[in-house]
Amino acid sequence: MSVTAAHTGPSSFSTPGTLHTTVTPSERGNEEPTSSASTPVNSASVGPSQQTWTKLKPLNARDAILRPLAIDTLPAPKANEALFLLESADRLWYMGFVEPWKEFNADATKFWNSKEVVSAFHEIGGKPRPPPRATDNDVASDSHPFELLTSWFQRDVVEFVIDISNGLMLNSTAKEGSVQGVFLGEPSEEDLGNNECKWDPTFVVKAALQSVDLETRALGQVEYLGGKAGALTSAIDECPRNTWGSLRCVLGDIARFMLMSSTRYAFLLSSDEIIFLKTEIMSKCEYPRGRDPVDLFVEPWLFYSAPIKFTDILDEDKGTIPVKLALLYLLQLSKQGGWQMHEEIGDSLKYFETRKAGERYIPKLDFIGPDGKLKLLGKY
Repeated sequence: MSVTAAHTGPSSFSTPGTLHTTVTPSERGNEEPTSSASTPVNSASVGPSQQTWTKLKPLNARDAILRPLAIDTLPAPKANEALFLLESADRLWYMGFVEPWKEFNADATKFWNSKEVVSAFHEIGGKPRPPPRATDNDVASDSHPFELLTSWFQRDVVEFVIDISNGLMLNSTAKEGSVQGVFLGEPSEEDLGNNECKWDPTFVVKAALQSVDLETRALGQVEYLGGKAGALTSAIDECPRNTWGSLRCVLGDIARFMLMSSTRYAFLLSSDEIIFLKTEIMSKCEYPRGRDPVDLFVEPWLFYSAPIKFTDILDEDKGTIPVKLALLYLLQLSKQGGWQMHEEIGDSLKYFETRKAGERYIPKLDFIGPDGKLKLLGKY
């Protein structure tokens, strides 16, 4: 009997294990074009986080991607602020398998250092990038912090990285199969909701294909989590205890959206951190002697990256990467085709549990009482 990952389609140059060549920092510096309107990527004295970035002083594409995030529009969180927007509402918990996506940062760094990607950036390096638009006319400055966070992340990160990603695809070395480009879609365009489950992810990233079809390739979810610093790190730490706000609690909505839409990749952010997600379909087989293998089950496993702070920079020694680089890598992964969720998985609610606001999850086992403590079994 064994557990294996189901086939997930063809590999590509950005898939872990297929980045054939990398370049050193000095080589990257030699290859990156410079101009009077941009600063060299590997400036010895000033890094991307310290460079001035304005319309009059734009950055080249690589520096813009490496620049850490800085949000100054969120008000200080209130004491005892609710983790979720609907404070007293029931919460859907994801109860399937969850595992760390341990290699995410390392593979994203390999992707960034690959000659294919360096070459693609070389092609667009002569076009300096101004900073993203600073305001959103649809969101007032006194809006709820969730709305401010969502609007800022869409402008500063999602739209900007999508634009860079599509620019890279114009270079033949970075084209990915039949995908012509990616763009933000509207959740309301999908008819996936029903009486049992809503369908309203914060971000839907679609791919435009040669066949003129559109496919959802990645999802994004904003969970303000009370504006608490390090809320996603805390959620992961609390996962074994299944407390309110722990990982399975926080993952409930985005995991359900991924299953409903047969989407393999996603990201989830709080007020100062982000994690990246992927689904693998795992099958458990039995090999009876003299007979064909028998599938005992086929289930989704959800893998999550280590939380990336908005302020993180690219530091290969420490293993940290900036948010925009991480999202660029996820978008590249999402352009690969040949992956589908099993139909019975996407339609199933068996991987979820509903809990009242503030409650922890207690497994339904005969030897555990309603208070979460072990029962005394038998006579003593």
